[in-house]
Amino acid sequence: MAKVKYIDECSPATVQQITPTVNMYCDITDWSSVIPAPTKNDTHYVRDHVDGNYSLITYHCGFDTEFYTKTTLKSKRIRIHGKRDTIKVVDTAFAYMYVWQMAINDQVIIGRTWAEFLDTIEHIRTICNTNSTRKLRIWVANLGCEFQFIRKYLKIKKLFARSTREPIIVELENGIIFQDCLAISGGSLAQLAKDYTPTQKLKGDLDYTVPRNSKTPLTPEEIG
Repeated sequence: MAKVKYIDECSPATVQQITPTVNMYCDITDWSSVIPAPTKNDTHYVRDHVDGNYSLITYHCGFDTEFYTKTTLKSKRIRIHGKRDTIKVVDTAFAYMYVWQMAINDQVIIGRTWAEFLDTIEHIRTICNTNSTRKLRIWVANLGCEFQFIRKYLKIKKLFARSTREPIIVELENGIIFQDCLAISGGSLAQLAKDYTPTQKLKGDLDYTVPRNSKTPLTPEEIG
């Protein structure tokens, strides 16, 4: 196992409240004003005796999505205690993303399509100059969900998972790392927010049964 020392750990006592700047992807004309170029003070040296040492950009990054899920049911005849009965079972289920958010320090980027997401990743790679020896970590709550959508579009270098379709760490060939924050915290998203951030998880604020897609006009509450 690699002996990796992460120097950018934070505790509840060190977290400071910030006011984020929200940027809609379609409105961004100068990406350098949204994604800061790392300075020498923004990187730490990490010793990795398996894959080689590298520099880690210590930006505070997070990624989240909202999905609309549609499930259809069909009737199925079964026998219960010798009698035949009809029950409803799941026939098909599908989901699609209608909005995503990427936070980089105090900057938040909001997009509506996977094409916009992939373009944002490319801007991050270019401005931060990430590669196999210069990496950037992006935290995701429930990475397994988002990963099923993005895995077909990204070039994955290595992956660590606790079971099938439940990755904990996904490292791309371009040096960007997606890591599941819930898997290592051992708690829920609500508890993680309570322990480490002044922003709390909302409950019951959205009706997820309402069909939404990338062209659906969204209210500020739906955007989050």
